[in-house]
Amino acid sequence: MRKNYFYLLVTLLVVLFLGCGTKRASYELKSLDGYNVLMDKSFDENKDPIADSILNVYKAHTVTILDSVIGYSKVFMDKGLREESVLGNFAADIIATAAEEIFDTKVDMGLMNRGGLRTSLPQGEITLGDIFKVFPFENHVTIVEIKGNFLKQLFEDFAATNVQCLSRVKLVIENKEIKTLLVDGKTIDNEKIYKIGTIDFIAEGNDNMKVLKNAVNRYDSPILIRDAVAKYVYNNSPVDSKKDGRIINN
Repeated sequence: MRKNYFYLLVTLLVVLFLGCGTKRASYELKSLDGYNVLMDKSFDENKDPIADSILNVYKAHTVTILDSVIGYSKVFMDKGLREESVLGNFAADIIATAAEEIFDTKVDMGLMNRGGLRTSLPQGEITLGDIFKVFPFENHVTIVEIKGNFLKQLFEDFAATNVQCLSRVKLVIENKEIKTLLVDGKTIDNEKIYKIGTIDFIAEGNDNMKVLKNAVNRYDSPILIRDAVAKYVYNNSPVDSKKDGRIINN
């Protein structure tokens, strides 16, 4: 009996050992597609009663503030997916301007990640709640100082993968190769130190922008990008934005 048990145990161990060594199937991503999901009132049609009861506790304290109109937009600002977008230009332009005002210095360009824009901005009245929907994250306005050679690498990475939202830049890409690249109207000098107005999330190298970890200096402000955008809308209403050909990706 013990002998049979021994052989059974050995057999089981052999099977487990061979099983662990079996080559597993490998998978390769062939394509990727997506679409925008607008955060609008259509989500209120089928409410979750439990979630709704929890939210109602806080809603009374916030609805008055979030529903307050802070300005107007002349156009609907679509966030886009991988191409130049009206909202992307709007956000990147504001970041560049906000960084200059906060740090009292000139920046060469603005940079915002597409993933940080969570939905589009409506035409007409803009509420504080609309700004929260577009910019829900606690991202702070930041300046990154980086040498031109690393800045070039950043754009080469964009060309190979996905171009982010840019301001004061002219970028033409064909077949994942850069054909035209101007920053503040000039070609990049490898030895020059460039100032980028951006957010702390990007400065940390996130969203495949690890090259920014090579920055020679970084300055973080206590100002949230959300607050900077809200301030801009309030002070410059009615606001406007458009595609101007700053990014051409063929």
